Amino acid sequence: MKYEIAKDLKFISDLMLFSRDFVELDGTNDVLTRSYVWGLDPSGTMDGALGVGGFLWVTLHTASGAAAGTHFAAYDGNGNVVALSAASDGSETGRYEYGPFGEQIRVTGPAANLNPFRFSTKRTCNTTDLVLYEYRAYSPALGRWLSRDPLRERAGRNLFGFVGNSPLGYLDPWGLKWRKMNCIAISVVGGGSAYRWVGVSIRAEVRAETCDCCDDETGETRPRDYRKISGTAKGSAGLGFGAEVELPIVGEVGWVIKGPQVSGSATLSWCKACGDKAPPEVTLEFLKTSGELGGSFSIGGGWGGRIEWWANYEFGLYATLGGHYLSAGFQFGGRGGGQATIITPVVELNFPFSLYDDRVKEEVVHLDF
Repeated sequence: MKYEIAKDLKFISDLMLFSRDFVELDGTNDVLTRSYVWGLDPSGTMDGALGVGGFLWVTLHTASGAAAGTHFAAYDGNGNVVALSAASDGSETGRYEYGPFGEQIRVTGPAANLNPFRFSTKRTCNTTDLVLYEYRAYSPALGRWLSRDPLRERAGRNLFGFVGNSPLGYLDPWGLKWRKMNCIAISVVGGGSAYRWVGVSIRAEVRAETCDCCDDETGETRPRDYRKISGTAKGSAGLGFGAEVELPIVGEVGWVIKGPQVSGSATLSWCKACGDKAPPEVTLEFLKTSGELGGSFSIGGGWGGRIEWWANYEFGLYATLGGHYLSAGFQFGGRGGGQATIITPVVELNFPFSLYDDRVKEEVVHLDF
Protein backbone atom coordinates (compact mmCIF):
# COMPACT_ATOMS: atom_id res chain seq x y z
CA MET A 1 0.00 0.00 0.00
CA LYS A 2 1.35 3.41 -1.00
CA TYR A 3 0.48 6.70 0.66
CA GLU A 4 0.79 10.15 -0.86
CA ILE A 5 0.51 13.53 0.84
CA ALA A 6 -2.72 15.15 -0.33
CA LYS A 7 -2.44 18.37 1.67
CA ASP A 8 0.23 19.90 3.87
CA LEU A 9 -0.89 22.53 6.39
CA LYS A 10 0.77 24.63 9.06
CA PHE A 11 -1.14 25.71 12.17
CA ILE A 12 -0.80 28.56 14.62
CA SER A 13 -2.67 27.44 17.74
CA ASP A 14 -3.35 28.27 21.37
CA LEU A 15 -0.43 27.21 23.59
CA MET A 16 -2.73 25.53 26.17
CA LEU A 17 -5.85 24.65 24.17
CA PHE A 18 -3.97 23.34 21.18
CA SER A 19 -7.18 22.25 19.44
CA ARG A 20 -8.07 25.96 19.21
CA ASP A 21 -6.40 27.08 15.99
CA PHE A 22 -6.06 30.70 14.91
CA VAL A 23 -4.44 30.47 11.47
CA GLU A 24 -3.88 27.79 8.80
CA LEU A 25 -1.16 28.20 6.19
CA ASP A 26 -0.42 26.20 3.07
CA GLY A 27 2.55 24.02 3.96
CA THR A 28 4.29 24.49 0.62
CA ASN A 29 4.10 28.26 0.06
CA ASP A 30 2.83 29.69 3.40
CA VAL A 31 -0.27 31.17 1.76
CA LEU A 32 -3.00 32.01 4.29
CA THR A 33 -5.90 29.58 3.76
CA ARG A 34 -8.09 29.91 6.89
CA SER A 35 -8.22 32.13 9.95
CA TYR A 36 -10.39 31.73 13.05
CA VAL A 37 -11.62 34.13 15.70
CA TRP A 38 -12.50 32.93 19.20
CA GLY A 39 -14.41 34.69 21.97
CA LEU A 40 -16.12 34.04 25.28
CA ASP A 41 -17.48 30.54 25.78
CA PRO A 42 -20.66 29.71 27.78
CA SER A 43 -18.70 30.11 31.05
CA GLY A 44 -18.27 33.82 30.28
CA THR A 45 -14.48 33.42 29.93
CA MET A 46 -12.09 32.60 27.12
CA ASP A 47 -11.28 29.11 28.34
CA GLY A 48 -13.68 28.13 31.16
CA ALA A 49 -15.40 25.61 28.84
CA LEU A 50 -12.11 24.85 27.04
CA GLY A 51 -13.19 26.52 23.83
CA VAL A 52 -16.48 24.64 23.48
CA GLY A 53 -19.02 27.17 22.20
CA GLY A 54 -16.37 29.90 21.89
CA PHE A 55 -15.69 29.71 18.14
CA LEU A 56 -17.08 32.93 16.58
CA TRP A 57 -16.25 32.91 12.89
CA VAL A 58 -14.01 31.49 10.18
CA THR A 59 -12.59 33.33 7.16
CA LEU A 60 -11.93 31.19 4.08
CA HIS A 61 -9.22 33.12 2.24
CA THR A 62 -8.68 30.81 -0.72
CA ALA A 63 -12.27 29.63 -1.29
CA SER A 64 -14.38 30.81 -4.22
CA GLY A 65 -18.04 31.59 -4.85
CA ALA A 66 -20.47 31.55 -1.93
CA ALA A 67 -17.89 29.83 0.30
CA ALA A 68 -15.43 32.73 0.11
CA GLY A 69 -15.16 35.26 2.90
CA THR A 70 -16.18 35.23 6.56
CA HIS A 71 -18.83 32.95 8.08
CA PHE A 72 -20.35 33.24 11.56
CA ALA A 73 -20.99 30.11 13.66
CA ALA A 74 -24.31 29.17 15.31
CA TYR A 75 -24.65 26.60 18.10
CA ASP A 76 -27.04 24.27 19.83
CA GLY A 77 -27.27 24.10 23.63
CA ASN A 78 -24.37 21.63 23.91
CA GLY A 79 -21.76 23.75 22.13
CA ASN A 80 -22.00 21.94 18.79
CA VAL A 81 -21.75 24.09 15.66
CA VAL A 82 -25.02 23.60 13.78
CA ALA A 83 -24.91 26.35 11.13
CA LEU A 84 -22.78 28.94 9.32
CA SER A 85 -24.00 32.25 7.96
CA ALA A 86 -22.19 34.56 5.57
CA ALA A 87 -21.02 37.83 7.10
CA SER A 88 -21.74 39.64 3.83
CA ASP A 89 -25.51 39.04 3.60
CA GLY A 90 -26.48 36.66 6.45
CA SER A 91 -27.34 33.79 4.10
CA GLU A 92 -26.92 30.22 5.31
CA THR A 93 -23.65 28.78 4.03
CA GLY A 94 -23.45 25.63 6.15
CA ARG A 95 -25.68 23.34 8.18
CA TYR A 96 -24.74 20.41 10.44
CA GLU A 97 -26.88 17.74 12.11
CA TYR A 98 -25.56 15.08 14.50
CA GLY A 99 -26.61 11.72 15.85
CA PRO A 100 -26.66 10.81 19.55
CA PHE A 101 -22.91 10.00 19.56
CA GLY A 102 -21.89 13.02 17.49
CA GLU A 103 -21.93 11.26 14.13
CA GLN A 104 -22.56 13.64 11.24
CA ILE A 105 -25.99 13.08 9.71
CA ARG A 106 -26.01 16.22 7.59
CA VAL A 107 -23.25 18.46 6.26
CA THR A 108 -24.65 20.80 3.61
CA GLY A 109 -23.86 24.24 2.25
CA PRO A 110 -21.00 25.73 0.22
CA ALA A 111 -18.81 26.39 3.28
CA ALA A 112 -19.82 23.41 5.42
CA ASN A 113 -16.95 21.06 4.52
CA LEU A 114 -14.40 23.88 4.57
CA ASN A 115 -15.06 24.65 8.25
CA PRO A 116 -13.43 21.95 10.41
CA PHE A 117 -14.90 22.98 13.80
CA ARG A 118 -18.20 21.17 14.29
CA PHE A 119 -19.19 18.67 16.99
CA SER A 120 -18.23 19.91 20.50
CA THR A 121 -16.45 22.80 18.72
CA LYS A 122 -13.55 20.45 18.00
CA ARG A 123 -11.77 19.88 14.70
CA THR A 124 -13.33 17.15 12.53
CA CYS A 125 -11.35 15.35 9.85
CA ASN A 126 -13.31 15.19 6.57
CA THR A 127 -11.55 11.98 5.50
CA THR A 128 -11.98 9.88 8.66
CA ASP A 129 -14.80 11.82 10.43
CA LEU A 130 -12.72 11.64 13.61
CA VAL A 131 -13.21 14.42 16.18
CA LEU A 132 -9.80 15.59 17.42
CA TYR A 133 -9.82 16.50 21.11
CA GLU A 134 -6.72 17.70 22.98
CA TYR A 135 -5.43 14.30 24.08
CA ARG A 136 -7.52 11.73 22.22
CA ALA A 137 -9.28 11.21 18.90
CA TYR A 138 -12.98 10.35 19.16
CA SER A 139 -14.84 8.21 16.63
CA PRO A 140 -18.55 9.16 16.48
CA ALA A 141 -19.22 6.14 14.24
CA LEU A 142 -17.95 3.79 16.97
CA GLY A 143 -19.12 5.97 19.87
CA ARG A 144 -15.75 5.62 21.62
CA TRP A 145 -12.20 6.92 21.85
CA LEU A 146 -9.55 5.34 19.64
CA SER A 147 -6.81 5.41 22.27
CA ARG A 148 -6.66 4.60 25.95
CA ASP A 149 -7.30 7.01 28.78
CA PRO A 150 -4.08 8.97 29.54
CA LEU A 151 -4.47 7.86 33.17
CA ARG A 152 -4.66 4.20 32.10
CA GLU A 153 -5.93 1.83 34.82
CA ARG A 154 -5.67 4.53 37.48
CA ALA A 155 -8.90 6.02 36.11
CA GLY A 156 -10.80 2.70 36.21
CA ARG A 157 -10.99 -0.63 34.45
CA ASN A 158 -12.55 0.79 31.28
CA LEU A 159 -9.50 2.16 29.47
CA PHE A 160 -11.62 3.68 26.70
CA GLY A 161 -14.20 5.35 28.94
CA PHE A 162 -14.74 8.98 29.85
CA VAL A 163 -15.38 10.23 33.43
CA GLY A 164 -16.88 6.89 34.44
CA ASN A 165 -19.59 7.15 31.76
CA SER A 166 -21.13 10.07 33.70
CA PRO A 167 -20.46 13.14 31.51
CA LEU A 168 -23.42 15.03 33.01
CA GLY A 169 -21.93 14.87 36.48
CA TYR A 170 -18.19 15.25 35.91
CA LEU A 171 -15.66 17.17 33.81
CA ASP A 172 -12.30 15.95 32.53
CA PRO A 173 -10.99 18.75 30.31
CA TRP A 174 -7.42 17.48 29.93
CA GLY A 175 -7.94 13.75 30.28
CA LEU A 176 -6.00 14.01 33.55
CA LYS A 177 -8.50 15.23 36.13
CA TRP A 178 -10.73 12.26 36.96
CA ARG A 179 -11.46 12.43 40.68
CA LYS A 180 -14.31 10.42 42.21
CA MET A 181 -14.68 6.81 41.10
CA ASN A 182 -15.83 3.40 42.38
CA CYS A 183 -18.33 5.04 44.72
CA ILE A 184 -20.31 3.06 47.26
CA ALA A 185 -23.36 4.61 48.95
CA ILE A 186 -25.95 3.38 51.41
CA SER A 187 -29.00 5.12 52.80
CA VAL A 188 -31.63 4.28 55.41
CA VAL A 189 -35.05 5.94 55.32
CA GLY A 190 -37.93 5.80 57.79
CA GLY A 191 -40.95 7.80 58.80
CA GLY A 192 -44.69 7.94 59.07
CA SER A 193 -47.86 10.05 58.84
CA ALA A 194 -51.01 10.18 60.87
CA TYR A 195 -53.98 12.46 60.04
CA ARG A 196 -57.54 12.64 61.27
CA TRP A 197 -58.52 15.92 59.66
CA VAL A 198 -55.35 17.35 61.18
CA GLY A 199 -52.07 15.60 61.82
CA VAL A 200 -48.33 15.38 61.26
CA SER A 201 -45.85 13.67 58.95
CA ILE A 202 -42.22 12.87 59.81
CA ARG A 203 -39.48 11.45 57.59
CA ALA A 204 -35.77 10.88 58.31
CA GLU A 205 -32.92 9.76 56.05
CA VAL A 206 -29.30 8.88 56.83
CA ARG A 207 -26.92 8.52 53.88
CA ALA A 208 -23.24 7.52 53.72
CA GLU A 209 -21.01 7.57 50.65
CA THR A 210 -17.35 6.78 50.02
CA CYS A 211 -15.31 6.87 46.80
CA ASP A 212 -11.83 6.24 45.49
CA CYS A 213 -10.05 9.41 44.32
CA CYS A 214 -7.40 10.17 41.74
CA ASP A 215 -5.00 13.05 42.37
CA ASP A 216 -5.28 15.83 39.77
CA GLU A 217 -1.55 16.38 39.36
CA THR A 218 0.09 12.99 39.69
CA GLY A 219 -2.67 10.52 38.81
CA GLU A 220 -2.12 8.75 42.15
CA THR A 221 -5.14 6.73 43.29
CA ARG A 222 -6.29 7.27 46.86
CA PRO A 223 -8.63 4.50 47.98
CA ARG A 224 -11.75 5.70 49.85
CA ASP A 225 -10.39 9.25 50.13
CA TYR A 226 -13.84 10.81 49.63
CA ARG A 227 -16.27 10.32 52.52
CA LYS A 228 -19.61 11.95 53.23
CA ILE A 229 -22.27 11.31 55.87
CA SER A 230 -25.52 13.27 55.99
CA GLY A 231 -28.75 13.14 57.92
CA THR A 232 -32.00 14.88 57.03
CA ALA A 233 -35.18 15.17 59.06
CA LYS A 234 -38.38 16.53 57.52
CA GLY A 235 -41.65 17.24 59.25
CA SER A 236 -44.98 18.76 58.32
CA ALA A 237 -48.31 19.52 60.01
CA GLY A 238 -51.64 20.40 58.51
CA LEU A 239 -54.94 19.07 57.20
CA GLY A 240 -55.35 15.52 55.99
CA PHE A 241 -56.83 12.10 56.55
CA GLY A 242 -55.28 8.64 56.75
CA ALA A 243 -52.14 6.98 58.03
CA GLU A 244 -49.04 5.38 56.56
CA VAL A 245 -45.61 4.22 57.64
CA GLU A 246 -42.37 4.13 55.66
CA LEU A 247 -39.89 1.38 56.52
CA PRO A 248 -36.52 0.36 55.06
CA ILE A 249 -36.81 -2.26 52.28
CA VAL A 250 -40.63 -2.52 52.70
CA GLY A 251 -41.33 1.05 51.64
CA GLU A 252 -44.58 2.89 52.29
CA VAL A 253 -47.63 1.07 53.63
CA GLY A 254 -50.97 2.80 54.08
CA TRP A 255 -52.62 5.82 52.51
CA VAL A 256 -52.86 9.54 53.21
CA ILE A 257 -54.67 12.43 51.57
CA LYS A 258 -53.10 15.74 52.52
CA GLY A 259 -54.38 19.27 52.46
CA PRO A 260 -52.39 22.45 53.06
CA GLN A 261 -49.26 21.82 55.12
CA VAL A 262 -46.66 23.81 57.01
CA SER A 263 -43.37 21.95 56.78
CA GLY A 264 -39.73 22.27 57.68
CA SER A 265 -36.49 20.33 57.45
CA ALA A 266 -33.04 20.19 59.01
CA THR A 267 -29.90 18.72 57.42
CA LEU A 268 -26.57 17.97 59.05
CA SER A 269 -23.71 16.76 56.85
CA TRP A 270 -20.01 15.90 57.25
CA CYS A 271 -17.85 15.75 54.11
CA LYS A 272 -14.21 14.90 53.42
CA ALA A 273 -13.54 15.92 49.79
CA CYS A 274 -11.10 14.23 47.40
CA GLY A 275 -7.52 15.28 48.06
CA ASP A 276 -8.57 17.71 50.79
CA LYS A 277 -6.02 17.80 53.62
CA ALA A 278 -7.99 20.39 55.62
CA PRO A 279 -10.50 19.28 58.26
CA PRO A 280 -13.80 18.09 56.77
CA GLU A 281 -16.70 20.49 56.24
CA VAL A 282 -19.73 20.38 58.55
CA THR A 283 -22.96 21.95 57.25
CA LEU A 284 -26.19 22.61 59.17
CA GLU A 285 -29.25 23.83 57.29
CA PHE A 286 -32.82 24.65 58.35
CA LEU A 287 -35.60 25.19 55.85
CA LYS A 288 -39.25 26.10 56.41
CA THR A 289 -41.83 25.70 53.66
CA SER A 290 -45.60 26.01 53.41
CA GLY A 291 -48.47 25.34 51.07
CA GLU A 292 -48.00 21.70 50.03
CA LEU A 293 -50.96 19.63 48.86
CA GLY A 294 -51.07 16.03 47.71
CA GLY A 295 -51.96 12.42 48.37
CA SER A 296 -50.49 8.93 48.25
CA PHE A 297 -51.51 5.29 48.40
CA SER A 298 -49.66 2.04 49.11
CA ILE A 299 -50.75 -1.59 49.04
CA GLY A 300 -47.66 -3.20 50.60
CA GLY A 301 -44.95 -5.28 49.01
CA GLY A 302 -43.38 -2.20 47.51
CA TRP A 303 -46.37 -1.31 45.27
CA GLY A 304 -48.00 2.10 45.38
CA GLY A 305 -48.20 5.56 43.98
CA ARG A 306 -48.21 9.19 44.92
CA ILE A 307 -49.29 12.49 43.46
CA GLU A 308 -48.20 15.82 44.91
CA TRP A 309 -48.66 19.42 43.92
CA TRP A 310 -47.58 22.53 45.71
CA ALA A 311 -47.39 26.28 45.70
CA ASN A 312 -45.13 27.22 48.56
CA TYR A 313 -42.76 29.78 49.95
CA GLU A 314 -39.45 28.96 51.56
CA PHE A 315 -37.25 30.57 54.14
CA GLY A 316 -34.14 28.92 55.50
CA LEU A 317 -30.85 29.42 57.31
CA TYR A 318 -27.58 27.60 56.73
CA ALA A 319 -24.06 27.52 58.12
CA THR A 320 -20.93 25.71 56.91
CA LEU A 321 -17.81 25.26 59.04
CA GLY A 322 -14.67 24.27 57.17
CA GLY A 323 -11.12 23.81 58.33
CA HIS A 324 -10.26 27.49 57.92
CA TYR A 325 -13.53 29.30 57.29
CA LEU A 326 -17.11 29.85 58.43
CA SER A 327 -19.88 30.65 55.95
CA ALA A 328 -23.48 31.47 56.89
CA GLY A 329 -26.50 32.91 55.16
CA PHE A 330 -30.16 32.53 54.30
CA GLN A 331 -32.36 31.54 51.39
CA PHE A 332 -35.87 32.50 50.44
CA GLY A 333 -38.29 32.34 47.53
CA GLY A 334 -41.09 30.23 46.21
CA ARG A 335 -41.89 27.50 43.77
CA GLY A 336 -44.89 25.78 42.31
CA GLY A 337 -45.26 22.43 40.61
CA GLY A 338 -45.91 18.82 41.35
CA GLN A 339 -44.93 15.21 40.81
CA ALA A 340 -46.70 11.97 40.05
CA THR A 341 -44.97 8.79 41.22
CA ILE A 342 -45.57 5.12 40.40
CA ILE A 343 -43.89 2.74 42.86
CA THR A 344 -43.05 -0.91 42.05
CA PRO A 345 -40.78 -3.39 43.86
CA VAL A 346 -38.18 -2.89 41.09
CA VAL A 347 -38.26 0.77 40.17
CA GLU A 348 -39.84 4.06 41.18
CA LEU A 349 -41.02 6.20 38.26
CA ASN A 350 -41.25 9.98 38.82
CA PHE A 351 -43.01 12.43 36.52
CA PRO A 352 -42.30 15.96 37.83
CA PHE A 353 -43.72 19.19 36.50
CA SER A 354 -42.93 22.79 37.37
CA LEU A 355 -45.10 25.90 37.30
CA TYR A 356 -42.59 28.40 38.64
CA ASP A 357 -39.34 28.46 40.62
CA ASP A 358 -37.91 31.65 42.05
CA ARG A 359 -35.44 31.06 44.87
CA VAL A 360 -32.53 33.14 46.12
CA LYS A 361 -29.62 32.07 48.33
CA GLU A 362 -27.60 34.83 49.97
CA GLU A 363 -24.28 34.50 51.84
CA VAL A 364 -24.15 37.17 54.54
CA VAL A 365 -21.12 36.02 56.55
CA HIS A 366 -17.85 34.52 55.35
CA LEU A 367 -14.90 34.45 57.76
CA ASP A 368 -11.47 33.02 56.95
CA PHE A 369 -9.20 32.08 59.81
